[in-house]
Amino acid sequence: MIFNTLLSLIRSRIPLILIAGALGVADSSVAQTFLVGPTVRVSRPGEIVAEFFAATAPGNAQLMTASAIKEVTPGRSLCAVYVSRNGGNVWSEVPAWPDTGFQPAFDPWVAIGTDGTIHATGIARTNMGTRAIYTQSRDQGFSWSSARAVTPLPAKSLRFGADKDCLTVSPDGTIYVAFSQVLTSPVGAGELVVARSTDDGLTWTPRDAGVNAVPNGIVTASGGTVTVTFVGGTVPGYGTVTSTDGGDTWQAPVRLGELNLTQGLPLPSIVHDSLGRIVIGDIGGSTSPQLEISIESNDGSVAQQWQLPLPDSDTCSDGRLIQPALAAGPDGSPAFQVACKVDSTVSTQGRLEVWLYPSIDQPTLGPVLVKAIQLPAQRLSQDSFAQRFRDGGDYWSFTWTATGWLNMWVDPRSGGGPGVLRAASVTAMD
Repeated sequence: MIFNTLLSLIRSRIPLILIAGALGVADSSVAQTFLVGPTVRVSRPGEIVAEFFAATAPGNAQLMTASAIKEVTPGRSLCAVYVSRNGGNVWSEVPAWPDTGFQPAFDPWVAIGTDGTIHATGIARTNMGTRAIYTQSRDQGFSWSSARAVTPLPAKSLRFGADKDCLTVSPDGTIYVAFSQVLTSPVGAGELVVARSTDDGLTWTPRDAGVNAVPNGIVTASGGTVTVTFVGGTVPGYGTVTSTDGGDTWQAPVRLGELNLTQGLPLPSIVHDSLGRIVIGDIGGSTSPQLEISIESNDGSVAQQWQLPLPDSDTCSDGRLIQPALAAGPDGSPAFQVACKVDSTVSTQGRLEVWLYPSIDQPTLGPVLVKAIQLPAQRLSQDSFAQRFRDGGDYWSFTWTATGWLNMWVDPRSGGGPGVLRAASVTAMD
């Protein structure tokens, strides 16, 4: 759904504010070596999954959660939720969405609050159109609340229902869910909606963020700041929109860069880091792809922008850069993950590589090769699930551990499409 939505948004030519120029970043990197741990399976054996998001509990690095779209039967999918209670070494699927009631089919997202509550959202098909739905677990995933529509809007969408949700939880327990939804009739410019709940998801207050765009990440910061990153605008670009009053009102959107559609569909990633910064990462560049990092202050203003060097790899130079993602731990600099892929054909093998930049603030530190996968010499399967999620979906994620990072990827079953969700830890040795 998201690709067609994006093209529609690009054609709509809703203007954004352009940030001219880019500030440099100081680099005090030193040589480091990193240990890549053994590969761990997250999804169940034999399950075919795509598009996932992961999170670690603040104050408890042993508790992690992830959610991915899994193919249940041909033509039917579900947002499966996985939990690890031992720091990412062992994962199990948990019954987040029972057979009765709402069940999300795509766009999974998860978060863990400071109290250890696991929160999950996704997009479900209902008799009122597609809706963002929500559930939570207070016992590390063993039991879950009834699924509820985030905002059962009285107005009906004229073009599409809810699409591309994302989720965050502020330190005070307020839950924010962003998604794309037409609110007005006739259709107005604003389609990015942010809904807020202060009662554990029982009721929601939706607000139009005032930008015609598709979200792909939301964070909170001190002073009532809520920031959403999105794609869409006058040109194929990406940016942010910020509220400084808890989501009641929204500032003008800020354009951070061009969207490089030659590589696929890169979606920006956003975190609020331990230094109090709002950090956005994406694959930009109108012609040649570049790895772009932007830093925003809590008021939504841009403080710095710079690029990370591309991995020194034939796969990256000959293939495509896909799946940009950021993760922020409880201290230090955020990390950035990107994948490179050379597509296989009927006569040639392909290759998929997962690379980690351990510190976005040290560009010359260089990335670490976490995983390299040979793709068999065959074309991508023609079944609908594989066709829809060509690169394992439009977005991936990863998270942090007590000693470093837990990198995650979709290990494709054939040709680079959907497959098994796997992970490996990356730890600095010196």
